[in-house]
Amino acid sequence: MEADSGEEQYKPPALGSSPWLIYAHGKGLCDQIFYNLSERSYHVRRIPEMQQKEILTSLYGWLLLLDVRTRDLTLLNPSSMQKIQLPPFKKYFHKNWCFLLSRPPGDPNSVVMCLKNGKAQISGYGRLFAMKVEDYHVKLVDLEVQLPKAELRVSRYYRRVLVGSSDDLFVIFLYWVGRDGKRFEILKLDWEEKEWSSVENLNGHAVFFNDHRGLIAPASSESEGSVIRDNRIYLTEPDDPCLYEYDIQEQREAESLPCPKLTKNLPQPIWFLP
Repeated sequence: MEADSGEEQYKPPALGSSPWLIYAHGKGLCDQIFYNLSERSYHVRRIPEMQQKEILTSLYGWLLLLDVRTRDLTLLNPSSMQKIQLPPFKKYFHKNWCFLLSRPPGDPNSVVMCLKNGKAQISGYGRLFAMKVEDYHVKLVDLEVQLPKAELRVSRYYRRVLVGSSDDLFVIFLYWVGRDGKRFEILKLDWEEKEWSSVENLNGHAVFFNDHRGLIAPASSESEGSVIRDNRIYLTEPDDPCLYEYDIQEQREAESLPCPKLTKNLPQPIWFLP
C-alpha cells in the first residue's frame, strides 16, 4: 500500500484495536509509516502534529512525542487527535532513558516520568511496576519480589523486558546465542508465592517489544481476519528495518519488511495498542 493522497495523508489511518508499528521517517522525520500487524498492511502519512518529532513511547492509547528542534514534549492521541502540550525536555536524551505515564492522561493524577537507564511497564492491575538499574543491580519497584536473573550462560548478551496482562506478570529474556541466533526464556510471577516459574505458553497472548519496552495482547485466529498468532514474540531491533516473529514452542524465527520504504538508521519504531 502506497501513500494515501488528498486529506487522508494528513491524519492517521483508522486504528481499531489491533497492534500497530509506528515509524517516524523521511527527511527531518516529516513522514510516518503506520504498519497494521493484523492485516500486514502499511499506510504512509504526513501528519503535521507528528512532523519533526521522535516517537518516544506509547501508553494508554497515547503517543509521547519529542520535537527534535525545540525539545518540546507532546502527548498525542492518534485516534482522536487530542493533544496535550508538556513542558520542554531540555536535557540531552539518551536512548537508555525510558519515559512512561503513571495513569491515563485524562486522570488528574497522571504524570509523565523519565527513568534514567531503566525499563518500565504498566501492569493491568493499575499499579506501576518498573525495572530500574541502580549501581549495576536491577530492582523491581512496587513489588516485594526478587527479579529473576538470566540463566543461559552461553549467550553473548541478553535483554530483559517486563510485560503485564490483566491477570499475569511476565519477565522475558532475549538471548543472543552463537552468531545470529536468538533464544527466549519466559518467566511468570506467582502472585501468592511471590516466585517466578518458567512457562512455554502465553495462554492465548502474543508479546511485542523493541529495545525500550514490551507489550502483551490477546492473539486472534485467522478466521477472525487477523494474523496475530498465539505464543509469538514480535520483535524490532535498533538500526534494523525488519520485523522478527518468533514461535515460542517451535523455537523458529521468521523475518519480514513491513514497508519497502524503510531503511537502516531510522529511529526505532514503537508498538502502539489503541
